[in-house]
Amino acid sequence: VAVDDPTIKIIWLCSPGNPTGTYLREEDVRRVLDSAFEGLVVIDEAYVDFVRADKGESYARLVREYPQLLVMQTMSKSFGLAGIRLGVGIGSRELVSYLNNAKAPYNVSTLSLSVATAALSDDGLQKMRGVMRGIQKQRDEYLIPELKRLPHVGAILGGNDANFVVCRIVDSNGEASNEIAKSVYVEMAQNRGLVVRYRGTDFGCEGCLRITVGTAEENKVVIDTLRTLLSAVQ
Repeated sequence: VAVDDPTIKIIWLCSPGNPTGTYLREEDVRRVLDSAFEGLVVIDEAYVDFVRADKGESYARLVREYPQLLVMQTMSKSFGLAGIRLGVGIGSRELVSYLNNAKAPYNVSTLSLSVATAALSDDGLQKMRGVMRGIQKQRDEYLIPELKRLPHVGAILGGNDANFVVCRIVDSNGEASNEIAKSVYVEMAQNRGLVVRYRGTDFGCEGCLRITVGTAEENKVVIDTLRTLLSAVQ
């Protein structure tokens, strides 16, 4: 469609995406980049640090092969530095020069750059990677298996390559239920002091809740609360 429609100037890919948390396969990414599309291809990698090393890595390495590619990352997720409002665009020298010419002057503060520099030091990277390993372990070895054991939890959606898990809530007939999912979300937020994301209105996510991976203690509280609420569903 993008090749045949001259009004389409950008193809935007998310790897991993939100809310499904799926890391895109390299063969699929290259198929887009090798196509006849003449516009810009952007890969949003906000959650890429949560991908296990044996499954994949950043596609920033492809910018040397594809001058039309821009890879975007952020300090907001794996580094936990949303407050400094700092993102990174990685592309060819020519592409980046166009972006620098178009951006507002002084759009990144000295304070933000100072914090980012410290976070990207050897010590900062080592700390971030340690946190990432803990999140991956909690996601893969506790949160997902425990969610699968809960009543009224159907499929676990997506690739589970980010710092969250999407589960589908089903009724007694095994059908996706926005009603149950939303009631659980509201009860948790209003009366239990826990906030998950209701995603039932998103395309392909009927009956879904998105649960961020926390610490071991936080994840246990979430699972226990979900078990209590879902066990009461008729």
